[in-house]
Amino acid sequence: MRIKNTQAQMEGILLLLKLLLKLNKPKDLAEKLVRNIVFKVYQRLRAQSEVVTLKPKGYSLSLNENEALALYVYLQNVGIANDLYKYEALQLTRVFNEIDKQYA
Repeated sequence: MRIKNTQAQMEGILLLLKLLLKLNKPKDLAEKLVRNIVFKVYQRLRAQSEVVTLKPKGYSLSLNENEALALYVYLQNVGIANDLYKYEALQLTRVFNEIDKQYA
C-alpha cells in the first residue's frame, strides 16, 4: 500500500506518531509487537523526512500488509489526539481511513 503525502503532511504524520509512540507504552506482548512494527514505520518515515532535497512530486509512505494492519490496530487502540494537534490528527486519520478502505 502506498500513501502519497506532501512534505507538510508527512511531517504532521511524523510528529503525531512520535508523540503517540512516546506517550503510549505497551502493556503486554501483543501491544509490544504492534508498537515495534509501528516504530519501524516511524523510523522509515523519519529517515525520509531528513532528506535535505525537496522532492517535486511529494513523499510517499509504502506499507506492506502487516505494517498497514499494525498501524491501523495501533491507531485504533491508542486513539488520535484531536484537540491539540488538529492538522496532524487529520493526516493520521486520513492514513487510518485509507488503510481501512484497502483492507476492510
